[in-house]
Amino acid sequence: MGKDFRASMTWLHTWAGLIVGWLLLFIFVTGTIGYFDAEIDRWMKPELPVPQPTAGHQQQLQAISHGETWLNDNAPPAKTWRLFLPGTREVPHFVVQWDTLPSETQPKVKREKRLIDPVTGERLSDPRDTGGGQLLYRMHYKLHYLPNIVATILVGLCTVIMLLGLTTGVVAHRKLFKDFFTLRLFRQQRSWFDMHNILSVLALPFHFMITYSGLAFFFLTLMPLIFFSIYQGNTNKALQDTQIFAPFVAHQNQPTTMLPLSQFYQQTLAIRGDDTVVESMNIDNPNDAAARVAVRIYTQRLDNTEDLLFDGIHGEWLNPEPPPAMARFYRAFQGIHEGLFASIALRWLYFMSGLFGTGTIATGLIFWVQKRRENHFRAHPKHTPPIPLNVRLIEKVNVACIVGLPIAIAWYFCSNRLLPNDLIDRAHWEANVLFIGWFLLVLHALLRPRLNAWKEQLWLAAGAYLLVPVINLFTTQRNLFTALIQQHQDPGMTTNMVVELGRERGPDWAMIGFDLSMLVTSALFVLAAILLTQHTSKPSQQRHQNTSENAPENTIENATQIPAESR
Repeated sequence: MGKDFRASMTWLHTWAGLIVGWLLLFIFVTGTIGYFDAEIDRWMKPELPVPQPTAGHQQQLQAISHGETWLNDNAPPAKTWRLFLPGTREVPHFVVQWDTLPSETQPKVKREKRLIDPVTGERLSDPRDTGGGQLLYRMHYKLHYLPNIVATILVGLCTVIMLLGLTTGVVAHRKLFKDFFTLRLFRQQRSWFDMHNILSVLALPFHFMITYSGLAFFFLTLMPLIFFSIYQGNTNKALQDTQIFAPFVAHQNQPTTMLPLSQFYQQTLAIRGDDTVVESMNIDNPNDAAARVAVRIYTQRLDNTEDLLFDGIHGEWLNPEPPPAMARFYRAFQGIHEGLFASIALRWLYFMSGLFGTGTIATGLIFWVQKRRENHFRAHPKHTPPIPLNVRLIEKVNVACIVGLPIAIAWYFCSNRLLPNDLIDRAHWEANVLFIGWFLLVLHALLRPRLNAWKEQLWLAAGAYLLVPVINLFTTQRNLFTALIQQHQDPGMTTNMVVELGRERGPDWAMIGFDLSMLVTSALFVLAAILLTQHTSKPSQQRHQNTSENAPENTIENATQIPAESR
């Protein structure tokens, strides 16, 4: 490992990062995108009307009444109902949802949801079936194609190693903050070390926060024995004491008429004040003697929301006491991890910090390869044998992960516009496009010389992200140009919604922001491809001089002695 403590920490930092680096990169990329999951959902469902400002209490009461009527008339007997009230970033439209009761013909619970006009109560046309931004967000902790328990354990293991890497990285880099102000461009491994150091320090508190809170997020899965051994397997008792989750209440199969849902809404306002903003209402065991109604409201705390639980038959408030410290701790860390409390400016800060974390992992992977390449040339100054196979393979997979994954995500966005809207399992096929495309990019990186693979995938990434707004321009009426000039009634909005709610609107900023971000991302990949092309096309003597300035720490890469594939 090493002759002293710091050397041991350096060894541990290096190999821990390499072992899970690719999976951590996937987790960070998809998790960072998840900070704008609602905006991506909006772009991937262009049929939906433009979200409006938060509705007033009267409009929400009207929507609740319509939703309750619609569920009673149209939904089958259900295990749960849920009403998402319109007007906020997370809940832009009025949606009713229900989970069916298990039966002999359908033992598995099936979830259904419908879009409802909050003014007329009529069902609106369903948007295209898509995973949206929520699918990308879920990928960062559920991965894909894997059972939830397996994915959670894998992600938890990577998170532990990430926390270990952060801690050992601070120990290993003695001049961490001094080197933060040093950036040596085009100096082989020193350049990658400097960028790795700068990106990690820029958001170091965020990295520790997001990693530790990610572990706390799944403590029941990762450390079940510690928690449940206290309760001897009595899950309901554990949930009741900790109040992290609502205790499970079994369906009693005793049909009973519930109180009107509007009454629970008004009770919530009476308890929390007239300025309370209600996000949703969750009804367990609707129209049953065991009915429970949870009204979710927004708060100014880190956890962003609070649930007020009521007896659905008698209207009694069931959780008047504040939750215990454990529940408050858990919800605070859950809230700070998800960032749902954040304003638009703070959300951008979350996003940029996530990009710094992604860049830290990517530059660390590149530095590992570059260091071993240069050590290889240093050890063989006269006759340079081929680069070891393991180093070449790792670099090629680096290409497919660092550049190929973003390309696959761009193709995921393109598939949203190109797949037929009536395709069965359409959302599933969007995800398939992402992973099939990513697999093809891995093959491309493995088959091409390393520099060619880097250049070709960088240019392909630039083209893919440029293609996203172009395809959107020709396939929908919701694009960058129409979003800028449309000022009045939305095609997806009924006349009643405009007249009764006064919903005149300005530009569609979600569509504008998404298309512009695709263009900016494309431009950044173009810049990266140009810089790589210019740097690798320098004469060998100039490269020799650049790399020899810091000898012996830098290794001199003599291009005349290195086989084409190795270069």
